[in-house]
Order: sequence, then C-alpha cells, then structure tokens
Amino acid sequence: MSAGLVAGSLVLALACLACGAVLLHARVAVVSAAALVAAGGSGALAVRLIAGGHAAPGRALGVLAVLVLGPFALWAYPRPPASVAGRVVALLVIAPGVFAVFRAGSANSVAGAGLFTTLAVVGWVWWRLEREPATRGPVLWGSLGVVVPGLLGLLVLFLNDGRETWIAAAGAATALMAAAPMALVVGVLRPESVDVRGLVVRAAVGGVVASGYVAVFVGADAAAVLAGVRMTAPAYAVLGLACALAVRPSAVVLGRVLDRLLFGDRPDPIAAATRVAGGLGDDPAQALDVVRDALAVPWVALLAPDGTPLAASGSAVPSRYVVPLPAGGPDGAGRTDGSTDGGTDGSTDGSTDGGTPSADLVVGLRPGDLTMPAADRRVLDLVAPLLAQILRARALTAAVQASRGQVVAAVEDERRRLRRDLHDELGPTLTGVAFTVDAARNTLARDPDAAAGLLDAIRADTVDAIAHVRRIVYGMRPPALDELGLLGALRQQARGLRRADGALVAVRLVADGGLDGLPAAVEVAAYRIVVEAMTNVARHAAATVVDVTLSVAEHGSDCDATGPALVVEVVDDGGTGPDWVSGVGLASMRERAAEVRGSFEGGQTAAGGRVLASLPLR
Repeated sequence: MSAGLVAGSLVLALACLACGAVLLHARVAVVSAAALVAAGGSGALAVRLIAGGHAAPGRALGVLAVLVLGPFALWAYPRPPASVAGRVVALLVIAPGVFAVFRAGSANSVAGAGLFTTLAVVGWVWWRLEREPATRGPVLWGSLGVVVPGLLGLLVLFLNDGRETWIAAAGAATALMAAAPMALVVGVLRPESVDVRGLVVRAAVGGVVASGYVAVFVGADAAAVLAGVRMTAPAYAVLGLACALAVRPSAVVLGRVLDRLLFGDRPDPIAAATRVAGGLGDDPAQALDVVRDALAVPWVALLAPDGTPLAASGSAVPSRYVVPLPAGGPDGAGRTDGSTDGGTDGSTDGSTDGGTPSADLVVGLRPGDLTMPAADRRVLDLVAPLLAQILRARALTAAVQASRGQVVAAVEDERRRLRRDLHDELGPTLTGVAFTVDAARNTLARDPDAAAGLLDAIRADTVDAIAHVRRIVYGMRPPALDELGLLGALRQQARGLRRADGALVAVRLVADGGLDGLPAAVEVAAYRIVVEAMTNVARHAAATVVDVTLSVAEHGSDCDATGPALVVEVVDDGGTGPDWVSGVGLASMRERAAEVRGSFEGGQTAAGGRVLASLPLR
C-alpha cells in the first residue's frame, strides 16, 4: 500500500472520527454520527492492518467502513426514517456491502457491491428530497459533500494513467472524500449558513462544464485517431484556447437554465428599477412591498441599528444582503450576511442626520443565490436613498405631531391656569364688590357714614382685582418685554439683585448679535430662564458677579430642530459647591426650554454655577 494511499485513507478516517464525535457531542444525528465514528475507526484500523502485512482482515475492515458503515450513515442522516419502506431501503443499502465484506479479496465483487450500494443510496436520497421537505437542507448538504469530492476524485483518477501516479491520485481522491463528513456536520448544525441550493447549482454547472471540457479533448483525440491524423501541440493549444474561451459563456448560460428550471424566472433589473421608482410612496411597509415584488425576493425589511424592525415585507430568511441606508448622502455599499447570527457582516455608524433614523435595508436572498446579483445590487443602491427619505419624512412627521401635541397640552394647561386664577381669585373679589355695592346703595340714604365705609371697601377690593389681573397678564407674558424689549426687561430685573445675606450681586449682561424679531415664545422662555437662574444664584450661591450672555448661533446645541438658535448662558462666580439637586427652579427652566423644542443643561463648575439653554428660532 503506497504512502499516498495510506495518507489519504487516514485523512478520511480521521475526518469521519472527528465529525462523528462533533455530532455526538452536539447530540444531533446520533445514529449517523455513531456510524461515522465506527467507519472512521474501522478505516484507520484497516490501514494499520494492511500496512502491517495483514491484508485480508484489513481489506475486510476497509470494505466494512466504505460499503456498510458509510452508506448506513448516509441512510440514517439526519435521522433514521420510521417508515417500513425506509427500513427496507436500509437493507438494500447495506446488504451488498455486507456481502462484499466476505468477498473482500475479489475486486469484481467489491466493485459490483459498490455500484449497487451507490445506486441504492442515490435513489434513497432522491426519494427523501422529494418526499421529506423537512430534511431537504441537511440531505442536500450531505449529497453535495459526497458528490462533488467524488466527481473531483474521479477526474483526478481519469487524468492519471500510470500505475504509480494512479495510486498517488487514488490517495488524493480518497483524501478529498474527507469533505463528506464535514458537509454532514454543516448540514445538521448550520444548514442555513449558506443556501445549499445555490451551491448545488454551481456544483452542477462546474461539473457539467468541466466534463464538457474533458469530453471535447477526449473526443477530438479519439476522432483524430479514427481518422488516422496525429494531433500536434499547436492543435491541442488551439483546441484548449477555444475551450477556455467557451467555459465562462457556457457556465453563465447553463447557470441561467438551471436557475430557471429550479427557481423560476428572475426579474429584469431595468424593469425592476422602473417599478420600484414609480411605486414608492410615503409608507415604508408599502414601499418594501413594491421592492420585494419587483425584485422577486422572499423578504425585505428595514432594521434599526439594534435589530428592531421598522418595517418588513415577506417572510424572513437566514441568507440576506444588507444595504446601510444613507444618513447624510447615498452610500451603496452593501454586505452579505449568510446566517442569523453571523456571516460576512459589515457595519454602520448608527448615526442620524437631520432627524433621519439610521437603519439597514435587509433583503433576503432568493433561493439558489449565494449573494445578491450585481444588477439587483444596483437597483438597491438606487432604492436606499429613497427609503431613507421616506424614513426621514416619517420621523419629521412624528416630530411635528409630537410638537403639536405639546403645544395643545401647553395651551390646555394655560387655559386651566387662567380658569383657576379667574375663578379662585378674581371671581370672588368681583362678587364681593357687587355685594358691597348693593349694601352701600341700601345704606346710603339712612347711614351715609356706613355707606362711605362700604365704598372704601369697594375701592380696596377693586385694587386687589386690578392686582390679580396684572398677575394673570404677567404670567402670560411679562409686560416689560413689550415695553422695554428682552434686554431692557432683563436689566430691570437685574437691578438690585441681592443674596440672602443682603449683599449686592453685580449682573453683567452681554448680547452677542441682534435680538430683534425674536419669536414671542422664545423671548418669553429666555426671559423666564434668565430670571429664574439669577433668582437661584441670589438664593443659593455665595456669588458676587453673574454673567448673562445672549447670542444667536447658526446651529443650536442638541435641539430637536436645525437652524439658528438663541443660546442663553448664565454663569456665576460662587465657586465649587455641592452638586445641584433638581428642584422646582431647574425643572421650570428645563420645561421652558422644552416648550420651544430647545435643550437645557445646568450644574456646578469649578468657578461656580452654569446654566446653558439653546432655543431654536424656527
């Protein structure tokens, strides 16, 4: 037994042992795994016996491993059938091999048994593919692992006609069969890692094209012999060049034919792009339906960076192609993800731009496709920016609706406050005035002094009512804003600002940029925030100076809207103190900023307290 054949046999035996052990450890396909372990052990022992000069028992063990245990592992994969017919097939699969074990010395008996076993296994696999859809994936993996290495091994043997080279080639062909148990493992543990149907199509295409290539050469050589013509080296070169040029077109045509026979027609990319561009609306789910129908794919979805589905169409499949939606501009770089929890995966930055949700367009691959065809990728590159705009429009719509809800809630709160103030404060006062007027009129003729006292009470109540009205008006909008403007109103409030101990606090007010024409809501919010911040400094800080800065920036900080914003900053020199505890003052300032879709932050710094608010101007 040559060294090459020994090495190849050991490689196959060890592969069977290792793959069987993996399946046993995973507790799947246990019967098939046990048969693989037994086949690997028998094969390794057979090599050892033959190499040690015990040819007869070595050959018997080798035949047992190859024609009994190996086919039995395929029969029981991924699980043994429970039907009577399946058990009858088991006898047809292993009986020839059992016969060949006792006739291991006869090459003809072993070859005949091998042919019969091969036919039985092929028929059994075909029957399972037709009748047992649940096991189709693993069975296809097992078939692919046996057929492709087997065909490659036959090709290697065919190309070697010398005895020594043929034996070495037999060792290489045997080693190639180590792919069979590996395919069995993948077929059980990760059958959906790659669409095996696509691999089958490509293997079939490659096998047919390679066979045709060899057949052309053999046929040409045979025709030359029959014609009595000697093929020269230039003739072989020209023939090889012609065959090489025909390989790619033949593979493409044959692949399309097999694709059409197995999986149906593929859509025309130009027609698909036209249908997609004309059918997209403002609903992501409807848009995905259009994309799925135009490209004839099983599943299309929009997924957030954390995997949360934003919209989907069809049924999810493990093999998929991912296109990150452009956040700020088109980005057609896609990636193929061949499994549910792994695969060749890319990344996206998860950012947003101008309210556009960062998301991935995930497309399920069609049956038989290992990756998304180039023409379909170009269609998806055109679709991705359109879907991003749809998501952006929906996000902006949601923001407008939320803002409208906040406005309605604020209006209702203001109405409720006005009703409470009018009913609880101004209403009783005016009612008392009316009753006092009646009393004064009744006593005026008979007791002028009492009537005069009642009139004094009426005047006092009227003054109180006027004060209530002013407070209500001030609560809605400070009159000083209309009379003095924002800066003048703040200067008025800053005069005479004193701490709790009576010490005067200097306020330095700086306006960077024009503050004319500010929206009324922004003007009120800025005024309230600054006044509340100065009040907090006077109450809680040991500050001597407060710097108030108002500036208009081109882009606000952390606002819900883009564009110019009024930035309000209040800083004091009260020094480092305890961390700020959120109370009524901070909550009020934060709410004032939120009412105009702005941002707010406040806290302690090394120099003192700091309040920063960004209020969008549109």
